Amino acid sequence: MSGYIDYISTLVVKESLENVRNKLEIKTQFEKEKLAQDRIKTKNQLDANIQRLNYSLDIANAAGIKKPVYSNGQAVKDDPDFSISLGADRY
Repeated sequence: MSGYIDYISTLVVKESLENVRNKLEIKTQFEKEKLAQDRIKTKNQLDANIQRLNYSLDIANAAGIKKPVYSNGQAVKDDPDFSISLGADRY
């Protein structure tokens, strides 16, 4: 009887360890995929922001705005997506 109990105990421990390892592997893979998706999302947001700034630069150049409008004492209602009031000069 003692041998049977030891055998069953060993099986239970082995099965429990397998379950924990499987859950850990699934969770690890999930988190890796989530991290990859977050990196893609962040990169896309960064690329979109850079593109907006490039559009703003193009618009400022087309409008002849070289220096920040604020330094001239003018009040300008600026579009938050395409902020041309910063001007086109690079410092």
